[in-house]
Amino acid sequence: MSPQSGDHSEKRVNDERFKIFTGTANPVLTKAICAHLDVPLGQAKLDRFSDGEIYFQILENVRGADVFVVQPCSFRWTVTCLNCCS
Repeated sequence: MSPQSGDHSEKRVNDERFKIFTGTANPVLTKAICAHLDVPLGQAKLDRFSDGEIYFQILENVRGADVFVVQPCSFRWTVTCLNCCS
């Protein structure tokens, strides 16, 4: 089957140099992306400080990796946007 005819057996992205982590906005979306790409969800600690700032610590080696943090904007886009920048 050609790629145009609907063959979905293309090679999955299962590579140690490709890391995906989730933010706070939509972890379900991140898990769906990881499942589609056949990539495990990256291990990270996500918490909030008492003043509302976000604490995000990556718990695995990402040196030399292509790293993506999925943090889509939501109805509270100003808060989500500021979380991405902090």
